Amino acid sequence: MLGYIPLLGLSMVLMLARSLVQAQVLNVEEYASYNVSLLISSSFCVLGALGLQSISQRDLPLYLKQGKLTKSLKNIAQAIIVTLFLGVFFLLIWVFTYPSESTYSGKVVGAGLAHGALQQTFLLLTIFSRSNLMMVTFSMEYLSRSILVFFAGYLASICFETASTTILVEAIATLLVCSFIFIQTFVKNNISTLRFLYIAALGIRKVRWKEPLGLMMLMLVSFGAENIDRWLSVFFLDKPSQALYSFSMIIVLAAQSFQVVLNSSLYPILAQKPERMKENYILILKIAFTLIISGFLCYIPFSYFLEFYLPIYFADYVDILNFFPLVYTLAIIRVSDFWSSYLLICRRERILICIALIGIFNFIISLSFIKVFFENVGSINMIYYSILTSVIINYILLLFNSARVAYR
Repeated sequence: MLGYIPLLGLSMVLMLARSLVQAQVLNVEEYASYNVSLLISSSFCVLGALGLQSISQRDLPLYLKQGKLTKSLKNIAQAIIVTLFLGVFFLLIWVFTYPSESTYSGKVVGAGLAHGALQQTFLLLTIFSRSNLMMVTFSMEYLSRSILVFFAGYLASICFETASTTILVEAIATLLVCSFIFIQTFVKNNISTLRFLYIAALGIRKVRWKEPLGLMMLMLVSFGAENIDRWLSVFFLDKPSQALYSFSMIIVLAAQSFQVVLNSSLYPILAQKPERMKENYILILKIAFTLIISGFLCYIPFSYFLEFYLPIYFADYVDILNFFPLVYTLAIIRVSDFWSSYLLICRRERILICIALIGIFNFIISLSFIKVFFENVGSINMIYYSILTSVIINYILLLFNSARVAYR
């Protein structure tokens, strides 16, 4: 059963190595543009097919356990149709409205949108294997995409040396993997694909949108709370500083990727038994604090590692050592945050939205305070101090409210 963990781990390592490789191959300005495209892609994915992704992630484990295969596949198909429609819609807006004098070229934005639509489609297709507890299949889907995206992106960056082309090639690689998974999921389950998609598309009109849109708002607010610093870096930092900030975020993204690996196996198990609130809470509490303690124990060896290797391989980004303690603390908090998933399984979406809004408010207040009273901190440190303050407060609120739900 645990054989899938190395596969997911390798997939995670490849995705992180991709960022490091691009930092070496692309020049500083193109690397900044590369990360802006990825941020646009991630931001598109937060729409989650207008909330249908969250509904599928929550409901499919129960549907498949009850043998409702057709209903499960219909949910996925509807989410994919909505995703592709949104992708075309935003690309049309980009074509007709994007200003030519912007800091980042239109190609960077367009490539990011296309990448996001296809990445979202991939995420939707993998819900089936994950919800069905086919963890080896789920892991192989992620690993195959990681391998293809890594090498395709690497070759594109060497040949073309531009961020937009690299992102587009990565998107095409994702499309190839999506096509394969689609065939495996729909065709091999004896589903008449075109007719099924047509019926699913007609069924979108009957979707009760109140709950999906509510979940989408939750995801948007949560994403805003977690990534407001990255968007601020795009608008307020020059390209070299933005590239430095993006490079430092690899550490945080590594922590989040590891958390995703753990959560990908934990979430379906918890979702199948949502009534066991107290037992689920205790399990998550043990995992979270084990990760926090382990993370802090690794701080000193990891800092020495960076001090030795950064000047050798990434001399353009060695300045991240100046704010490494802030980055590492943020990474530890992010890797141990399973409380959002817990509250989502317990159907406490309103609590999550309120906490996320508080996080955004805290970030703005912290940033304003630091800007007024500590002008010499520096732009990057200012953003990191602000986001770290916001994340710590959010974590405490999530932990407190999870305990209230478990022991009510």
